[in-house]
Amino acid sequence: MQWLRDSISAISPWNTQVIIDNQASTTVQMWLCRNAEKPSAHDAVEHNAPANTTYAINSGWLNEPRATILIRTGIHTAKVVRMPHATRLIVKLQPHGLELETEDEGIVFEEFPDPGDVPGHETVPMHLRNESFQQRLPAAEMPRASVARQTVRDSE
Repeated sequence: MQWLRDSISAISPWNTQVIIDNQASTTVQMWLCRNAEKPSAHDAVEHNAPANTTYAINSGWLNEPRATILIRTGIHTAKVVRMPHATRLIVKLQPHGLELETEDEGIVFEEFPDPGDVPGHETVPMHLRNESFQQRLPAAEMPRASVARQTVRDSE
């Protein structure tokens, strides 16, 4: 079913093109989400913007005219970026990940609730600090507190 959706969006007469200005010295991994209402890296097209380049992403659409992009920005952070046509996102290095900024109007930044579920490439400053995105697991893989054990503790 995904191939059908991708094929339709590829020939859609409505197309959004956005520019990623990667000013980082590392390739930046991004995910163009197929579902703007429920963004997820599992239901997205992977894009890798090479270091120190300008990279274009084309997004055909039927319902949502903005490109919905998911980016891992730090060990405990990921952003959903909603970009209208012909806007530019600037990506810069930070000591513990990436910084996203823009000079264009209409771009919306949102926190993604489960950063561990968004793959990304570690930056050189992160490697120098022995930091990795693997330090934060997806919520589905995090250890859960036992409800039964907590109930027993509460009743004692």
